[in-house]
Amino acid sequence: MKKKRVWRYECEYCGKKKYSAGAMSTHEKHCTMNPDRECRMCKLLEVDQQPIKNLLAFLPDPSEYDLPVIVNAYMDGGEWGLLSKDINTAMPVILQIADGCPACALAALRQRGYPTDIFMMVDWSYKAAKEAMWVELRDKEQRREELATYG
Repeated sequence: MKKKRVWRYECEYCGKKKYSAGAMSTHEKHCTMNPDRECRMCKLLEVDQQPIKNLLAFLPDPSEYDLPVIVNAYMDGGEWGLLSKDINTAMPVILQIADGCPACALAALRQRGYPTDIFMMVDWSYKAAKEAMWVELRDKEQRREELATYG
């Protein structure tokens, strides 16, 4: 039998665990729960990253809602329905302030402190927004290549 002692590193913002100090350092630098995060998607989109406090100001405060313990994540009534409606109203503003960056919008939603079940009730999808961003970036790169080739 072999026995080996290893170090395990944990993100101080989100609690994610890794066995590599370097990988954890990179994760923490870009973690969506880090209020001073460096956004890699903003760099890809070639936009200036907005301070997270600018995004948080437009999202409803979850403490203003009397949220019961959720039984069914897809219920749409009561305070959960009101909160999801208010988040849906705020999302276009958040995306405009974030210059369309899906990672910054996700960071704002996560850092606002909503229960994770609320994300199933919000119309905006990080996955869909990220895919749309990649399509836009590929199209932009293809146009650049065509201009460089054909002048």
